[in-house]
Amino acid sequence: MIQINEKSIFSTLIFLFACSILFATIDMHSDVALVPRIVGTGLLLFSGVQMLMDLFPAVRKRLSFLESKLTAEETFGGEGVVEEEAETGKSPFERYLFFGWVAAFVALIFFIGMIWAIAIAIFVYLKWINKDSWTLALIYSLGIALFIYLVFVVGFGFYYFL
Repeated sequence: MIQINEKSIFSTLIFLFACSILFATIDMHSDVALVPRIVGTGLLLFSGVQMLMDLFPAVRKRLSFLESKLTAEETFGGEGVVEEEAETGKSPFERYLFFGWVAAFVALIFFIGMIWAIAIAIFVYLKWINKDSWTLALIYSLGIALFIYLVFVVGFGFYYFL
């Protein structure tokens, strides 16, 4: 039985992204494609296992040793522990709004460039999704975009971000 939900769709998209990374490195020289192939192979392996576990519950049961099971003493007051009720408390509209924001961010990168896309996407996220004030949204979005510009364009000379 195949189980289709948000987790299985997301893990399938990550798996397809890893496939596209490896496919894009086919015509490259081995010295140029070394890092994308290393990252793509690891991502393909791990996302493939996760995709199988998310799509097929029987695989999840067979590979139960891959899931971490913490005792009550380990999780009580520990760092990084997420309450299950707090995690699932978001409405489906809020989740789809976030996915739409990510898609818009990728589209902005393609059409207007990385620096401007970062500034606009962070501003939109802080102002309308996170409901912060205008001042805070403007200061953070412009500050982060300026920091990335100074570090990568001015500091390292990477003009790809423009």
